[in-house]
Amino acid sequence: MAKTGFKIFGHLVIKYLPELVGNVDNGEIVWEEVTVGALAAQLPGTGGFWKFSFLNFIEFARVLITSSHRPFQTRCAMHTACSHVFKTVLNSDVGFGVLGRVLERLTNQTYDEALKSVLGAPLGLSSTSTIMPPSEGPNTLALPRNEIQSGIGHSGGVYPNARDLRALGLSILQSKLLSGAQARQWMKPHVHTSSLTGSVGAPWEIYQLALPVS
Repeated sequence: MAKTGFKIFGHLVIKYLPELVGNVDNGEIVWEEVTVGALAAQLPGTGGFWKFSFLNFIEFARVLITSSHRPFQTRCAMHTACSHVFKTVLNSDVGFGVLGRVLERLTNQTYDEALKSVLGAPLGLSSTSTIMPPSEGPNTLALPRNEIQSGIGHSGGVYPNARDLRALGLSILQSKLLSGAQARQWMKPHVHTSSLTGSVGAPWEIYQLALPVS
């Protein structure tokens, strides 16, 4: 959004990843119907990992950060749809992986490079990266086991320090990358869940506090 505004939410994914065209056999995802906005709002119907298990989680993480797009796109082409696009909100690990690939194509950079050029440089972020901090030093992560078993390993996540988190929050309040109108639009829910108190934005998960009336 910092580069294109909200208009990109209406663009089809295949505009940036044309190699996904034609994957419609055996219940596979119809990527011709999936927009960038659907990916951001967890509405593409892609669901989670290929076939969820701990070992497949490790495989997904490794495929996601590979320098080659081919293994990831090949997996997406074979991925079975969990739901029709825009039908219902689903935890969408695969969708976020595709969203990262869209950002790479849009900027002609790797995901880590794009993060640093779009957010890091304009806001002066000193630590934020998709690469896990070193095992020693002030930004060391205290992991219960290791980066994979703890669930904090390389899987598309971002590692900021407290200073960078503050800078990111202030950038929204001070309209440094998005205008006030854009920020307000971004913060609005896109879909409601089956819970009366749960909604999902792009990709915010918004929970309302239920208070008794008496």
